[in-house]
Amino acid sequence: RMQLQTLRADLDKNQHDSGSQQVNLQNFKSKSESLQIAKEKLAQDLATYQAQEAEHKEKLEANRAESEKLKDQINKLSREIDVKQKEYDITKSLVDNLEGYPEAIRFLKKNNEWKHQAVLLSDLLTCPEEYRVPIETYLEQYMNYYVVETAAQAVEAINLLGKSSKGRANFFVLDLVNPLEVWEKKDVPFAIPAMELVEVDMRYRPLIQQLLGDVYITEQNLLPDVKDVTLLAKSGSIHRKSYKFSGGSVGIFEGKRIGRAKNLEKLQTEITQLNKDLSTWKHEFQMLNA
Repeated sequence: RMQLQTLRADLDKNQHDSGSQQVNLQNFKSKSESLQIAKEKLAQDLATYQAQEAEHKEKLEANRAESEKLKDQINKLSREIDVKQKEYDITKSLVDNLEGYPEAIRFLKKNNEWKHQAVLLSDLLTCPEEYRVPIETYLEQYMNYYVVETAAQAVEAINLLGKSSKGRANFFVLDLVNPLEVWEKKDVPFAIPAMELVEVDMRYRPLIQQLLGDVYITEQNLLPDVKDVTLLAKSGSIHRKSYKFSGGSVGIFEGKRIGRAKNLEKLQTEITQLNKDLSTWKHEFQMLNA
């Protein structure tokens, strides 16, 4: 009996221990499953982080390349602005000081007694650079003419020059210029009409049409006779109207006076736009490297 009781006690203990182990095993399995889930989640998170890191590195590399590109553009644009600004300063100095013009022209420009908004013929029009030499050469005798609104303004200036003994000046009077007629292009297949090349404000166009309405520019130097047309060689060395020829050597400064004022306006516009572009690119560069 004692042995039986002992065995039963052992059996009860073993059954109790077995139950406890079963519970422990169940807990272990539960923890194992939780850990497995956590492991899988960590693996997914790791894959996500690795993908994000790869994407970040790719973006970083792209940003670095874009940053270098912007830096190059900024440096290039800064150099271009410097060149334009120097050209503007030189041109403005030429316009303000009227370098290359007679004393009478400079005197009237700086004289406070003659306050009319007169402009030199050379300053009121411009054209593509490759055509400046022939057009300026053709208009040479008129390049120093002041363009005024009325005859009274011209007489006033002439009286000032006479009183001050500052030489002579010539004037175009807009009020005396014939009203603008419809300009008709003539059939000169081997030449370009000067009126299609020059840029000028509408108020001055009647005057320019009087001067250049029948002028055509050609690549040729052997200029044929074309009725009612003046032909200019693009080189500027010769021009012909009917039986009359004119020409000779072309100076190194030819083509430098025409369009100074107009060119000044264009340079100012270009510089303003370039500075806006530079500001935009600098902002993009700062945002990219923030």
